[in-house]
Amino acid sequence: MVIDLGANLQMEFKTLAASSRPPRKATPQEVAQMLHRAKAPRPWQDPDGCRVIADCMMTPLAYQHTRQSPLGFKGKPGRNRLRRAQDAIDELRRALPPIIRRFNDTLLLERIYTPAALWWQDEPPPEARGRVDDFETLLALLKSLPRLTLRRPVPWWQLDAARLFSLYRATVDPSAGVSEEGPAVRFIHEAVKKMGYPAGITHSGIDHALRRRALDWYGIAVRQRFDNPVFDV
Repeated sequence: MVIDLGANLQMEFKTLAASSRPPRKATPQEVAQMLHRAKAPRPWQDPDGCRVIADCMMTPLAYQHTRQSPLGFKGKPGRNRLRRAQDAIDELRRALPPIIRRFNDTLLLERIYTPAALWWQDEPPPEARGRVDDFETLLALLKSLPRLTLRRPVPWWQLDAARLFSLYRATVDPSAGVSEEGPAVRFIHEAVKKMGYPAGITHSGIDHALRRRALDWYGIAVRQRFDNPVFDV
């Protein structure tokens, strides 16, 4: 099964196409200027905060994700590793029962039509019985596995916005809240554009992303690198 990602991911494909190139350089001085334009409070909590944020901006999650692909951007989603793994499990669940049944039927027919003196003391040879046992053990294991969850990928820019917000709270304003016209959202809006994400990202979109992803962005990013790669690998 392949999930139809729909038109909503057109911006994400543009993001990944751009993110296959190294990100733009960001300096602590530029970050300080961006914070000033966003009317962020001063003094900042951490003297090295601008450097930490600049380092973050030069390592977007989308770029970290796509640079690991040897195939480059294709412009369309591929069947990812998780889907291929689930397809393989489903195919083995379908294929193994008739194989085991045919093997057992063959052993039974040989028992019926082979003279007793030639039948291995009423036991099949170890290599024949061992193959069936292996298949039955594998089938039992496959049946015990929970079905893998095929998740719709979260756009990388949303995870980077949440990542920037966590740094903003740590280095600029620990009491910062989420507001469309607040300094945190204004700063993140300029920062994600600097990181190479599409210009169509809005204050409203960032506000929505922060309210949903501020606490769990890291876990999603780690899981998504395995679950939802956009490339066939």
